[in-house]
Amino acid sequence: MSSRRRYGAEEKAAAVRMVVDSGRTSAAIARELGLNARSLAAWVRADWIARRGQDWLERVRTHFDFLTQHGFTVTDVQATDWWQVCVVYRSSMSAVRVACNFEYQRVDLELMRLVDHELPDYPIFVVDQVPVNTFHADWLLLLRGDPDRIPAEICGLSDEQVEAQLIFWAAALREYGSDFLAGDLDVLDELERMIRERARGLPQQVTVWLPETSAEDDAAHAVERAQVVAPDGVEIAVRRYSRARRSSR
Repeated sequence: MSSRRRYGAEEKAAAVRMVVDSGRTSAAIARELGLNARSLAAWVRADWIARRGQDWLERVRTHFDFLTQHGFTVTDVQATDWWQVCVVYRSSMSAVRVACNFEYQRVDLELMRLVDHELPDYPIFVVDQVPVNTFHADWLLLLRGDPDRIPAEICGLSDEQVEAQLIFWAAALREYGSDFLAGDLDVLDELERMIRERARGLPQQVTVWLPETSAEDDAAHAVERAQVVAPDGVEIAVRRYSRARRSSR
C-alpha cells in the first residue's frame, strides 16, 4: 500500500512562492512540480489568508495598540476564512475585537465579556435564557446618547474609508468606553439591558421552508429539528414554496 508523501514547510512555501511570484495557476505549477493540484491550491489559499491576517494586524495595531495601556494584549488573529479577518485584544475579563468584513467591505468593532476566560459565543437570538456578552460599538454610541456619530456609510468602503473607520472607532472607544477600558464592565450590563428591551418588540422566529408538495409529516419532522437548535421563546414557522415547472418541448 502506497502512503501519501508528506511535504515539509519549506517545500510548501517554495511551491507557493512559485505560484505567487510567477502569476501562473496553481494547477500549472503543480504539474511542473509533480504535486497534487488541489493540495497546492490549498497551500496557496492558506498562505493568502495568513498574509491577509498579518496585514490587518499591522493596520489595527497602528490605531488600537493604546489598549495595551489598559491591560489588553493581542491574543488572536482570526483569519481562517475568506470573508472576514479579526484582531482580538484581551484583558483578564473582557475583549475588543476589530474585524474587517470583506463580504460587505466594512469595519466592525465589538466589545466582549469573557466567559470562563474565553471569547463568548455570538448570540443568534436574544431571549431570557441566552446570555448576551458581545456588543457592537454602535450600541455604545446609542447608549451614550450620541447616535449621530455612527458612520452613515458602513458598507462597500474603499481602502481609504476602511482606514478612516479604524481611526474613528479607536477615537470613539477612547471617548465613550473609558469605563470599559478601566475594567468597569457595568457598561456591558447596560448594553445588554438596552438590547433586550429593544428585542422585546421584535418577534424572533425560525422559518423552515419546504416544497409545497411535501407531506405534513415532513413539516413536523422539520419543526422538531429546528426546535433542537432554537431556544425556548423563539417561534418555529413553516413556509412552503412552489418549484418551477419545466416546460416540455
